[in-house]
Amino acid sequence: MIICILLFSLFHLSHKIVIEKTVICYDKDTKKDFVVHISGNYYEYPFQEDRFQGEIEIEGKRSNTGTFAFQKDLYTNLVDEYGQPMEILIQYDHFTKIEVVGQNYYINNFS
Repeated sequence: MIICILLFSLFHLSHKIVIEKTVICYDKDTKKDFVVHISGNYYEYPFQEDRFQGEIEIEGKRSNTGTFAFQKDLYTNLVDEYGQPMEILIQYDHFTKIEVVGQNYYINNFS
């Protein structure tokens, strides 16, 4: 019984990181900059997908608030008002580098 409780606790153990970032991304096709605001809490889990609870806003494109599960700890979907996936957001190192692939645009903050 104690082993089950320890395994359950270990599986659900997370490390919380507070995220407050504004990132300037660039679209090579349109030659425009896009400002991306990210604020909330990032939860790292050792044995399951990482999660971000907060707001991700791409100025002029989309704003989502909620809980985002990162598949392979890297990518998630931004959704429309009906919950349908619209863009793919890929993040590296707690949103230090991001890519967003959407309809008619691909932005990132890579140098």
